[in-house]
Amino acid sequence: MIGKTILHYKILKELGRGGMGVVYEAEDTKLERTVAIKFLPRQIAAQDEEQERFKIEAKAAAALNHPNIAHIYAIEEVDDETRQEPGTLFIVMEYIEGQELRDIVGATGRSPLPVDEIIKYATQIASGLQAAHKKGVTHRDIKSANIMITESGQVKIMDFGLAKIRGGAQFTKVGTTLGTAAYMSPEQARGEEADHRADIWSFGVVLYEMISGELPFKGDYEQAVLYAILNEDPESLTGLRPEAPSELERIVNKAMARSRDDRYQNIDEMLVALKSFGEKPPAPPMSQTRLKISSKLLFGGFSAAFLLLFAGGYFYFQQGAPEPRILRTLPVTSAPGLEENPTWSPDGTRIAYTSDQSGNPDIWVRQISAGQSANLTGDNKGNDSDPAWSPDGDWLAFVSDREGGGIFVMPALGGIPRQVFAPTEASGFIAKIGWSPDGAKIAFAVRDGVYVVPAGGGEPVQLYLSSTQSLWGISKPAWSPDGIRIAYTEFMGAGVTTAKIWTVQPDGTDPLAVTEGKTFDHNPVWSPNGKQLFFVSDRGGISDIWWAPVDANGQATASPKPLTAGVGVGSIALSADGAKLAYSKLIERSSIWSMPIEPDRLLGLEDAQVVSSENQLIEVVAVSPDGAWLAFDSNRNGNVDIWMMRKDGSELRPVTTDKAHDWAPSWSPDSKQIVFHSLRSGNRDIYVKPVAGGAVTQLTSHPAKDWSP
Repeated sequence: MIGKTILHYKILKELGRGGMGVVYEAEDTKLERTVAIKFLPRQIAAQDEEQERFKIEAKAAAALNHPNIAHIYAIEEVDDETRQEPGTLFIVMEYIEGQELRDIVGATGRSPLPVDEIIKYATQIASGLQAAHKKGVTHRDIKSANIMITESGQVKIMDFGLAKIRGGAQFTKVGTTLGTAAYMSPEQARGEEADHRADIWSFGVVLYEMISGELPFKGDYEQAVLYAILNEDPESLTGLRPEAPSELERIVNKAMARSRDDRYQNIDEMLVALKSFGEKPPAPPMSQTRLKISSKLLFGGFSAAFLLLFAGGYFYFQQGAPEPRILRTLPVTSAPGLEENPTWSPDGTRIAYTSDQSGNPDIWVRQISAGQSANLTGDNKGNDSDPAWSPDGDWLAFVSDREGGGIFVMPALGGIPRQVFAPTEASGFIAKIGWSPDGAKIAFAVRDGVYVVPAGGGEPVQLYLSSTQSLWGISKPAWSPDGIRIAYTEFMGAGVTTAKIWTVQPDGTDPLAVTEGKTFDHNPVWSPNGKQLFFVSDRGGISDIWWAPVDANGQATASPKPLTAGVGVGSIALSADGAKLAYSKLIERSSIWSMPIEPDRLLGLEDAQVVSSENQLIEVVAVSPDGAWLAFDSNRNGNVDIWMMRKDGSELRPVTTDKAHDWAPSWSPDSKQIVFHSLRSGNRDIYVKPVAGGAVTQLTSHPAKDWSP
């Protein structure tokens, strides 16, 4: 084949062979460019079904246009008279100069890749898969040999040769078992139908390979590898590479969950997790020369985080249903700093919110199932706040003081924000925004009224102008699900002493008060059926969540009732299904610091170094006798449990997860066990648990002394 010309492609050299074809470097003599061409093997080309598969491959891949996917230029067919080995059909593809990821990682030995480089490649791979999956295309053969890295560090996913069109023709004869065995998902290994989550598994294998330099599942022959995939657990990444971050290992483990229902359910979730990990600042180092004996300092403070309320059924009424009630409350975030203004994505899988954990207020998105957050606006020094989702979940609008200030819209997965409204000196500051149900308009409030601006930008239209002389400002417009009414808050008095909830029609007519009295009612949100308004109020003495039933005209039909008591709520957001309500609150927090002990001089705060500054309350911190670990009690997940981490703050993990409170940890002399107090038996007793894992053992059935290390 080398040196021959087929059609207008001159074959230069062979690049590689696989189960679905042979790839050559060639010159396109018409366009005078170097290309890669892939021939269908002769034994497959003879079968009509496999020829059809080959054409579908080209059609699927050609529809993908993404910088991290190799481009498909054409599919060509040679007639019988000019047919030459090794086949009659071939695809013309982008020629990529670079190295296979497989060669960069190396077949054996520890991965040479630093963690930041791994994340750089991984986010590009995930971005390419994201584009393919959105088109309904599953690769089904993701492996390090199918990923090229250019000299500039750009990732190119090669060979969508096993691509499968969602809803299209099903090819089970070859399609369920093709691919390199070591990267195959369990469902592929069993010969079952594979969906996009098979790519997530294979990507997890590639990520494992990048971190460790080894494959997670090995065997001398294909069936042995498949058996390992189905029945054996891979060696832990931290065992193969001790310095590997535990957070990154958790991402890999979730991607490689044997049950596809336990994996990331879409590549979007995994991409957010990777970006969040990549943006997380490293734990502050502790002095290795001065720190010989550490003492702990717990500094208290206040921070705003947000939590989830889970409803019994729904937070809103259905015919004959009981009133809204709360089943349980779970914390969502625990990062230091202020976190506020939560808002649910339409599908209920993500929460957008404002956080200043990176130094200034930015828009963050948290994947609930993945437990990971990503900063979407951290590339700008402006103050960004008050996010609002578009009805399709593809866009986020927010308020910012960047570029002169105003309302901006950006892709929900990250991108360049676009200004849709710039305030004037007369309009004043923008106080909250809300997207219309049809996605065409964005409502916002300024001091004197409620306005609407086209989501694509344009002139704002004033809907409502208050005539109340004592008005201080208007905030938080919220569209009803049917788009018939807009709810908002009016702040009254020079000192903002009272606030009321109102509704108004989108044309600005028929304003109606939902709440009355000298209370502070604000932040209205509609129930999914539009029959209730939830809001924050101090009418019980402390800011809590209240609700009021309203009719089709937006008029309250009964007095407001409380949903929470004594919580201290800041802002709220209700999920689209009405089953979950997110809220922010100001909470007290503790930080763990360390400082050297130097008897010859007086130490100050400048000698202390922060180890952990999450949103949590901590009572006791204990240093392991070998000096490597810290154990402490924390309510970071809502319940008081025992946690441990290395002395520099890395490798954080829970030791206990019981529903009862566990606190006051202490180490055994050999640093292999932790004893602690717990109420899990109903009394305050002492328990012990091995650090490496295992069952908890109750040591006392009455209060007893701790052991002394």
